[in-house]
Amino acid sequence: MWSQSVVLLTLLLPIFSQVLKDEDYRLPLDIHPISYKLTLNPNIESLTFVGNLTFTFRPLKDTQTLILNSKNLLIGIGNTFMKDDTGTAGQINQVIENKELERIIIRPLGYFIKGIIYTINFNYEGNITEDGSGLYRSSYDDSGKTEWFLVSQMRPVHARKVFPCLDEPIFRAKFKLSVWHTRGYQAVSNMPPVVTEVIGERALTEFEETPEIPVFLTGLLVSKFGSVSGERGFVSLAVPEEVPSVVYSAEIGPKLVAAMELQVSIPYPQKKTHQVALPRLVPVAMENWGLFNFRKENILYSDKDSPTVQKQTVARFSGHEVSHTWIGNSVTLAWWDHLWLSEMFAMYLEYFLPHMVEPQWRMDEQMAIDLTFAGLAADSPQAEPLTTKVLTPQQVSAKFSGLTYTKGPGLLRMVQHALTLPYFFSGVRLYVEKYWEKSVTPINLWETLEGFGSFPEDLDYLMSGWTEQPGYPVVTANLKTAGVVLTQEPFSIDGTKASNLSWWIPINIMTSEEIYPDTHAKFWLPPKLAFKVPAPRKWIMINPEGTGFFRVKYHPELFARLSNQLTTDHSKLPPLSRAKLIDDAVWLSRAGLLNVQSALGLVSYLSSELDFIVWKSAAVSLDLLDSLLAHSKIYPYYKTYVAYLVNNIYNISGLMDSPRDTHVDRVQRQIVADLACRMGVDDCISRSLQHLSNRIKGIKHRISPDVEATVYCTAVANGEDSVWQYVLSLYRSNPKDSARYLSALSCSINSGNLKQFIIDSIPDLTADQWIERTTAIASRKENSDILLNIIHKNINIIINKYGTRTVSRVLLQFTKYLTTKVQADTLKEIERFGVGGLNTEITQINNRKEWLDKNAPLIVNFLRENHQFGFITSRLLL
Repeated sequence: MWSQSVVLLTLLLPIFSQVLKDEDYRLPLDIHPISYKLTLNPNIESLTFVGNLTFTFRPLKDTQTLILNSKNLLIGIGNTFMKDDTGTAGQINQVIENKELERIIIRPLGYFIKGIIYTINFNYEGNITEDGSGLYRSSYDDSGKTEWFLVSQMRPVHARKVFPCLDEPIFRAKFKLSVWHTRGYQAVSNMPPVVTEVIGERALTEFEETPEIPVFLTGLLVSKFGSVSGERGFVSLAVPEEVPSVVYSAEIGPKLVAAMELQVSIPYPQKKTHQVALPRLVPVAMENWGLFNFRKENILYSDKDSPTVQKQTVARFSGHEVSHTWIGNSVTLAWWDHLWLSEMFAMYLEYFLPHMVEPQWRMDEQMAIDLTFAGLAADSPQAEPLTTKVLTPQQVSAKFSGLTYTKGPGLLRMVQHALTLPYFFSGVRLYVEKYWEKSVTPINLWETLEGFGSFPEDLDYLMSGWTEQPGYPVVTANLKTAGVVLTQEPFSIDGTKASNLSWWIPINIMTSEEIYPDTHAKFWLPPKLAFKVPAPRKWIMINPEGTGFFRVKYHPELFARLSNQLTTDHSKLPPLSRAKLIDDAVWLSRAGLLNVQSALGLVSYLSSELDFIVWKSAAVSLDLLDSLLAHSKIYPYYKTYVAYLVNNIYNISGLMDSPRDTHVDRVQRQIVADLACRMGVDDCISRSLQHLSNRIKGIKHRISPDVEATVYCTAVANGEDSVWQYVLSLYRSNPKDSARYLSALSCSINSGNLKQFIIDSIPDLTADQWIERTTAIASRKENSDILLNIIHKNINIIINKYGTRTVSRVLLQFTKYLTTKVQADTLKEIERFGVGGLNTEITQINNRKEWLDKNAPLIVNFLRENHQFGFITSRLLL
């Protein structure tokens, strides 16, 4: 379609055939972008679009080239025009594409002169994708009809698929969009619309210009979604039948904005905010300027049908994106090496902002469990540190996962407590003011916060040990004649030594003489040095409330005193401190740093524990032991032990809700019911079976949304085949609720039913459908041995249909639950079929087996010696 004079973008400069250096992957900082004016004309049926872009910029030095990111865009010299700020037209000499670096090089006949403002106009074509990146097509079912819509995902490196641009976060410019679309569809972007001009069956919507933003924050949605309006320009959108479920998001969003404004004293800069519940989104959510996109499961909530915890989820996800407006969008990363610098704030604030709006939810305490404790569980000396060097688009994309979202906010919470909350937010306020519409690196944050506290070294230096090193420390508290001596070493779950790692550690302490802990750092434990504190009259707890990102190993006498305090009167320690003691005890026993009998002895006080925060944390902590013991002969007895612990709180919470229930009561019921049913509490199982029996018989019987998933799961796991067949029929006949019923089906322990579900149905399943089913089953540790054997026995059938990489992907979902030599040998046999990535998993299985061989006899002895748990001790055999 181009004229003969057009040079297509296929030439490569000689330098690009050479070995690439690090600096080749980054754009030069020799121009200042001013604005992008973009018009898009998409064709949703042909999956193509036509674009017209006017890019305005000012060179910061004389240069012969303009380098922009561009991927899969068809541009030519004959469709590229240039002029300067005097209106003088210039001539483009070359437009050269480098596919490897995803960029184009534009060369004028002469130079781009420093200080002169230039505009370049591009006419080009691009592709609408179906992989969730760039400008992509998606769909939903509307009364049996497929409705298509267009939506964009630019972060982190996909804006270049939509328009030529400086696709790095350090570059900020104004952005003005116009888009053609079919009449009857609504176009939504970063800013309010200026005008929509209807021409026949087509319409052109023009939007206001944004403030200066990085291009990864540009966004577009063209759809027939319905909407609900809230205060302060908030509008929540969803597919028509789900509109009632976005009402809450439209209500909570403005409240979260007000909470953030209160903390930073800077007004919300958005003219409007759309919150969109998308059927499909590759990230879990996206903070486009004024256009927040979410996977629908993270933003939909119904008072009637949703579990109570979903209300928290909506508030959290909305709070996350709201907070990004200040930190991440207005204060922006200089480069993706330090992604944690943005995401740790958003993760921290996604709990703190809802806590300000709904303090009775105890989101500040839940933050510790969901982020700090989870980060400790995932981190290790073998993990990647938060700061890693990334250059390629693939490396950049891989940063958006894992410890960035747990360890990062855990460290920020640690600094918050070291400073105290008022001083911390004073520092955050100054940081945002100082770097508004600028790009930052870690030193900018730490130097700002340093002015609001006292530290033994520069805060940037102190914190670099936490962000540039992997892992975290375990602090040992040794009881000496002269007091308690604190030392540190890297924590490792498998005994791996990493003596080169050390940290500056903020230490706070609580003793039996204190009513409530002061979490302000009393001192910082230096790297590789010991520090002595006075001996307690009774007991001492290091790191109460789990404010520091580390674990604590106590001298046996100090540990026994804490354990005894929990047994005699656990209220002397705050709930989050009790949760931290349990979590550390379980993980230290896994690492061989604490006798497992001592750990179980401390945990045993849970039989009298009623607090929501403790049970939320304990359910996760105990799951570690559950995973280790699930395939051992003593597992039934361990389950009886945990059933004893949970029985008291289960009898109080039960399965039925009450009008008197608080928000926390309902969330706790979900946690306790799940643990009780899984551990075999008779009442929980029998009531679940009765609930499903009533459903099968057609008897109208309400099941609380908070326990419905547990009830269905428990009934499938413990019921007759008729229960399986009933839930299977619901799964097949309710595609919109298929995830709900798939979760229940995955609880089956009937190998025949599971084989039929994932093997006999292979001819009718796509790879994605098969992965969806097997991943659901793999999430249940109780089924890991059954699933392994099904895959092993049918390996040829699976590989022939889906390939070895799919098999590896599924296996890696559940190998963490495998603990026996037979299971390791089975994986080795599967490897012979060309399935890769299993060597490390086999080694880990052997490590877990070694732990079991050593600790299973100790667990048996503990259970025999503690008759209050109701065991028939003569049957406790290995």
